[in-house]
Amino acid sequence: TSFSTWDTGWGRRDWCQCGGRRCPRHNERARRVGKTAVSGDYIFRDADVGVFRGIAGLLSSSGKFAGVLDRIEVQGVTDTPHFTVTSSSHQVQLRTQFHAVVNGENGDTFLDPVAANFWKTTVWSQGNVAGRAGQPGKTASLELAAKNGRIQDILLLFVKSQRAPMSGAVSFRAKRFRD
Repeated sequence: TSFSTWDTGWGRRDWCQCGGRRCPRHNERARRVGKTAVSGDYIFRDADVGVFRGIAGLLSSSGKFAGVLDRIEVQGVTDTPHFTVTSSSHQVQLRTQFHAVVNGENGDTFLDPVAANFWKTTVWSQGNVAGRAGQPGKTASLELAAKNGRIQDILLLFVKSQRAPMSGAVSFRAKRFRD
């Protein structure tokens, strides 16, 4: 079965277009809904990331997906031309390339790897946004790393001053865990 969909999402300006193939649920190989095969392409435009506290910008993404509903492999790219950490006064063009596995039954998302590029720095990340047994909602867990990035690029994301207080090469590894 082929499908095509168009939908609005987080805000009034954004939209998503998706098309591909879905195997019928009554297929012998798909005894559970989660084993229903899906594949296709997607385009997502002008998603307002400002719905998440602390950041702002309009994100666009495109890519391909394939798998079964409870394990959909996604390869894609994003572009957020005016990404801002709201406590800062600096906008940056944030571009990413990513691979993700999405559980279409419960929304759990596993990222590995993500390459985020801004100014002259690339930050690599992996992690997940997933439910935890016995707890409501989702928990975000991320690991970040940069090698030979620029400290001024990192600092300008967070400071209000016109210039970063430091400049030079930086390498780091960090973990972030948030309920």
